[in-house]
Amino acid sequence: MKTEQIRDYTALVLRRSEIVLCSGKSWKPEYADELMEIDAELEKYRR
Repeated sequence: MKTEQIRDYTALVLRRSEIVLCSGKSWKPEYADELMEIDAELEKYRR
């Protein structure tokens, strides 16, 4: 993995963890769509 890819992967994982930690009262419906997009991007890196 190149440095830029590691940076992008790490940013995606960080954002995903921030969204997951918002579960409960601070959850917003649009987070579900963002989680799906992040998961799709992360899947590309796992191949």
